[in-house]
Amino acid sequence: MIRALVLLLSSLVVFAAGQPNFSGDWQLNLGQSEYGGLPAPESLQRTIRQAGTQISVDSVQKGTAGQVVSHYQYSTDGKPTTNKVQGGQATAKSHWEGAVLVIETERAYKGAVLKQTERWRLSSDRKIMMVATVVDVPTGKFQVDQVFEKQAPKK
Repeated sequence: MIRALVLLLSSLVVFAAGQPNFSGDWQLNLGQSEYGGLPAPESLQRTIRQAGTQISVDSVQKGTAGQVVSHYQYSTDGKPTTNKVQGGQATAKSHWEGAVLVIETERAYKGAVLKQTERWRLSSDRKIMMVATVVDVPTGKFQVDQVFEKQAPKK
């Protein structure tokens, strides 16, 4: 009986937590991120706005290629969204797996199809965002694990 009560209360806590809201300003923690042998950026900031099923992401990345600014839109209800990317367009479909946001993106590039699956999740205190990305290209698959720290609101 007590075990059933504990399981019920645990389920209610998970249900009450629901799907996280990723809104905020995020700074990449390079020391905790892993780029799987790829060159890491010098810095990466993301501003995320989430309302209902809509998420927008504005990023500024600095690295050996200079500064790259990007803007992406996602719809968490599984409806496809199209975003401009370097060299063309990418189509993304997003959905929830519990408290994890899954974003699956495909794009054509030089006659090949490039696929990417991102899994976003928040720490329990909602101050750390972890993004695990699997990239599938014609030469193979690789994984990038990014850790972002939430920044204080801008004044």
